[in-house]
Order: sequence, then structure tokens, then C-alpha cells
Amino acid sequence: MATITPLPSTIKISILRHLLGFDISRDAYIGLSLIVCRNLVLESGAAIGHMSVVTGDVTVHMKARSSIGQFNWITGGNADPRYFEGCDRHPELVLGEESSITSRHIMDCTGGITIGRFTTISGYRSVFLTHGIDYRTSKQDCKPIVIGDYCLVGSNVTVLMGAAIANRTIIGAGSSVVKSIDGELGMWAGVPARRIKDLTGEEGYFQRAEGHIY
Repeated sequence: MATITPLPSTIKISILRHLLGFDISRDAYIGLSLIVCRNLVLESGAAIGHMSVVTGDVTVHMKARSSIGQFNWITGGNADPRYFEGCDRHPELVLGEESSITSRHIMDCTGGITIGRFTTISGYRSVFLTHGIDYRTSKQDCKPIVIGDYCLVGSNVTVLMGAAIANRTIIGAGSSVVKSIDGELGMWAGVPARRIKDLTGEEGYFQRAEGHIY
């Protein structure tokens, strides 16, 4: 996989499709990124930028026109069977239509991460953790993270395992989401994140017909 990383996107996609059986649309794009995972599905117009790493026992499914930018780290965690005993584990990243992960984020997909349509993981250095140590049992545990449609997550946000974020939610920079956020149309911020403002739904971000923002 390292040897094909510098190849042009069209050649790289052809190799991944025909030799590894990955389901990749012909008009998808993969930059100078290292892809070493269980399965990769790129629907029409999906794109992975340069210098990102996808590694481990993880399935990445990018829906139409979704994107992963530069210098991201996406992993499925440890595949050793001694870990995560008793967990209903589905190591995958599902990125919805027109959604994007920008740059320098860490996505631990051990327990699964699902991101809805038209959602932006914006800025830099956010961390999504779907596994950790349960001090009560002294064992590794994992739970999924689910982020809804039309959400906006700011820079340097931490989202912990088991958290679900409702549709049309904005998470302020530097926040920590330690439990599920219920109720749409809210702005949340702080450590831990708290609802600080109600939104109307008329804001331009929620009205987009295209994911990319210029």
C-alpha cells in the first residue's frame, strides 16, 4: 500500500478496485494518503486529500461528494481478540453526503463513527474517541459516536464514546462532548459542553444545497 501512495489518483483507484475489491467510484479522488484498512467505499465525487492515514481493522464508507482533507488520522483500533470482549463492536467510519472532515483530526473508529449529511468537522485537532478503559472492570470498552445532519463541529473539540449529537447542532471550539446532545437547533460550548444558545433553523448553514463552503 505504501508503494502505491504516490501514484496518480486514477491509477491508485484502479489498483484498489481490481486487486483489493474496494468499491470506489471512478470519479472519486484519493490524494497522497496511506490507505491500509479492511474496506473502503467511495461513492461518486467522494475525495480523500493528501497526507491522511486510514489504518487498522476499519471500514470507511464515504457517501456522495463527501470529503476527508489533509493530515487526518483514522483508525479502527486494536484487532487483537483479547481486547473489547463483550462489546458490540462495529469499527467503521460512515461519512454522509456532502459532509467533510477538514484537517488534522483524529477519528478513533473502534466502536464506529457515523456522521450525517451536510455536516462539517471544521478547523483543526478535534478528537473522536470511541473506546477507553472501564476502571470498574479494568477492561477496554467501546461505544459508537453518532453525529447528525447539518452539524458544525469547531476546532479542538473532544467527543467521547457513546455520545450522539442531534441534527442541526453547532459545537463551539474547544468544547468536550461527554454525553449525548438531545434536541435540534442548539449551540453548545464548554467543558463539558452545555447549550448556550437556541437557533432558529433559518441560519444559512442549515439551508445549504451544497456541502462545500467558500
